[in-house]
Amino acid sequence: MVRSFSTLDAWGADVQDALVEYVNQTGKWDAVADAYTNGWAKEWKTFEDTNGVLPEATTLNGDEQ
Repeated sequence: MVRSFSTLDAWGADVQDALVEYVNQTGKWDAVADAYTNGWAKEWKTFEDTNGVLPEATTLNGDEQ
C-alpha cells in the first residue's frame, strides 16, 4: 500500500480491519470499499483543514516529473 503522508495510519487500519472481516466472511465488500474511499477522503480533508493545503504530489521514487 502506498501512503502519501503519515496521517493515513487510521485510514490504513480501517481498510485492513474491513478486509480482514471480509476474508473471514464476517463483513461485506461494501465495508471495504467504504473504508477505502470515504476514509481516504476524510483523511485528505483533515490534512487540508489542519495544514491549509494538500500535500505536494511527487512520483513514487521522489523524482520531479
